[in-house]
Amino acid sequence: MKPVDVAIVGAGASGTAVLAALAREQRGNERGSGIEPLSVAVIDRAVRQGHGRVYGPDHPWLLMNTPAHALSILGHDKGHFVRWLRDRDHQDTVPVEHAHVPRSLYGAYLQEQLTALLAGCCPLLRVSYLDSWVERLELDPDTGSDLDEEQVAGVRLRLADGRTLTARKVVLATGPSAPDDPYGLRGQAGYVHHPYPAAERLGSIPSDHDVAVVGSSLSAVDTALTLREAGHRGRVMMVSRRGVLPEVKSHYEVVRDAYEQAAGAPLSGDVTTLKSALEASRAFLSTGAPAKDSVSAFKDSVRHAEHPTANGFAHRYSTHLGMDQVWPRLSEAEMLAFMRAHHAEFLHKNAAIPLVNGRKLLSMIMSGALTVHGALLAVRPDPEGGFRLTFKDGATRTADSVVNATGPSRYLVAPGARHLYAHLLHEGRLRELSTGGARVTYPDGALIGRDGQPVPGLHAVGHPTIGSHPYINNVELIVSNSALVARAVCRDLQRGRTAARTLL
Repeated sequence: MKPVDVAIVGAGASGTAVLAALAREQRGNERGSGIEPLSVAVIDRAVRQGHGRVYGPDHPWLLMNTPAHALSILGHDKGHFVRWLRDRDHQDTVPVEHAHVPRSLYGAYLQEQLTALLAGCCPLLRVSYLDSWVERLELDPDTGSDLDEEQVAGVRLRLADGRTLTARKVVLATGPSAPDDPYGLRGQAGYVHHPYPAAERLGSIPSDHDVAVVGSSLSAVDTALTLREAGHRGRVMMVSRRGVLPEVKSHYEVVRDAYEQAAGAPLSGDVTTLKSALEASRAFLSTGAPAKDSVSAFKDSVRHAEHPTANGFAHRYSTHLGMDQVWPRLSEAEMLAFMRAHHAEFLHKNAAIPLVNGRKLLSMIMSGALTVHGALLAVRPDPEGGFRLTFKDGATRTADSVVNATGPSRYLVAPGARHLYAHLLHEGRLRELSTGGARVTYPDGALIGRDGQPVPGLHAVGHPTIGSHPYINNVELIVSNSALVARAVCRDLQRGRTAARTLL
């Protein structure tokens, strides 16, 4: 195949965001002289084009946890998705910018944007789509991590269908990994390893089965609500180690940075200030009233979301926003220390569910259709059929079916993981943290190899980067980082072309 300037591996939300950012960079260069068109290949299975695995066709009650005003895939046009909804006369009980839309609808939006980009909406961007998957990446034999970008001859991509493509730059945008299998149940009858797409994966569960949903966060909520909407008659148990249900967000929220509230100053690029912000975030996480039992706390969360402050808005202090600047500048030891001490609470404070789903879940709990149990110790197949769950207090419960709703794995290289990342790890082109994910540079998003140096030609966006951006699975952050990576890629390619012309 003809070589390209850039290969984007993955065509879901992250891949679409990268392509849109490249188009934006090239449009900005149209006014310059001597700017050459950029050739780009997007590689993914066609069945996932645009929506990836996460936002594909599914039940309409599976909602985005982020309101519409924060979901534009175009970093330079924050209102793009809201206008897209209005053009389609999207109806909701709240103004469209505050609506939590179905994930499948957001997937349709992503698919439409990718289709437009593939059709050639930017004269300086020539895009092709390869319906395949990348099995292996190979850097030029003469390329080492001590070389400058101008010296990189290219990266070879070995595709699953036997074809080979060479690109000067590769952006890994592969999206979330499949879930871990914490209790070794994969392959057991009655076990559902992954709840998405819910219409397909959960539809096979008999309606009279007692179901144990392993997990208590976003995927577990989606699973419980799907069983409810399908008229499930059996008992549903939500079981996990912590047994803590998500917080609930109001229809109308003003999101503010927790570290700005605690530190009293906005974030700056100074490393000392960045670390002070992290300390403020730690302080924010450790404050609050003594924990109630999970159901009582969830009732309170629903009630607070239903009755926001007098001005009609609820204020949620997020430890999320702006922190994408903090994480990559921390040492690995600092990152690991924070993750071990605060990861669970960090997720709890930021992964809040929409009020409409909070009300439905509370209704299930109050009617007895759903019970919530913490201190889960083990889940094993029962010799007499079904599964036996054991808890730290010695209690046991049984279930006919088990759904693994623990969410995406944080690890790139794990049993069943993509060969692509296993090869990169083996060759020293990737170093994965013990808490999961690869390290990348900031702001360029260059993959950091085993030697601690950027690997020439390799960049990453979204889920692969959680070693440096541990909470990156957020559309706003992915779009923001995609813009930074696209800028770096275009800059490096232009420098390489300029250097080549100088040599001639």
